[in-house]
Amino acid sequence: MSKHWMLSRSIQYAYVLITLAISGVCPPLQPSELAEPAEASGTNLAESATDFGSSAESSQEDVAGLVMRVTGDWEMRSSKTVRHLRRGDAVINGSLLSKISKDGAITVVLTDGNTLKCPGGAECIDPIAVRKQQSLMDSWLVAAINMFVQRPGDWANAESRELDLLGQKQRLNDAVIESGADQIDLAPIFTDFEDGSYSLQIYKASNGGTNKRNFGPAAISVQSGKPVVVESQISAGLYRVKLTCSKDDPSPAEAFVLISDPEHYRNNQLLFDKATAASKDLKQTVSATAVQELLRAYLGCLDVDAQASGIK
Repeated sequence: MSKHWMLSRSIQYAYVLITLAISGVCPPLQPSELAEPAEASGTNLAESATDFGSSAESSQEDVAGLVMRVTGDWEMRSSKTVRHLRRGDAVINGSLLSKISKDGAITVVLTDGNTLKCPGGAECIDPIAVRKQQSLMDSWLVAAINMFVQRPGDWANAESRELDLLGQKQRLNDAVIESGADQIDLAPIFTDFEDGSYSLQIYKASNGGTNKRNFGPAAISVQSGKPVVVESQISAGLYRVKLTCSKDDPSPAEAFVLISDPEHYRNNQLLFDKATAASKDLKQTVSATAVQELLRAYLGCLDVDAQASGIK
């Protein structure tokens, strides 16, 4: 990895953080939306967020989407940029994606909700043209792609986070939770989860989940329809919740939880509900794991916006 590439990436990341602090990347709900329940709609949530790419060059061009999966050697060529592609890279509107190696596959999610795919093998001999439809831009997806490009390592490993209880796969829900003075209720992540006793740990979500533990391990009891209260002064922010059958279990189930202060909680909850409903169309063309990673990136976007509003 060249020093020039690392420097340009660092400069762009600093620029993005400043931009987020000034303007935010997640569009706010309008008052009329706050009064209505989330609907299963694929329409725009609000105005589109600001585009930025995965390098200093692409930040000056029109970002059209995100590389969710790539094998082999692929190259993106635009009017200003030529570079090899990796997972988490932005692709530029109007660019061409070419397979350089003999074998290789690629999946790109566009900001308009469409996808570009090459399944591999002898297919995709001709370059793939990147074209997004501006009229179909979905703002939650724009924001999620923007955040994913900047922190690609923070949203992965969704596919391995289940518990096997007596042969039944149990998956936690990602959710927005309201913060309290000295406790939080984690019941929303346990919808349809098997009743029982578990061991719980909570970590900050950044840095790929390698941060110092913020809470636990602690024993909790899950009972359908009842609160799952954790007595802890955990501050607002985005966290990974890890759940095991015992504190020594090496394979936890995992969920992302955005703990929001009362000022931002309802707005964040409804935005995430709308994004989750809109993402159902995306699941028809990309894996459920990829959709979950994008929704988690969107939670990260909501977290950044909440933090930025406190320093404006």
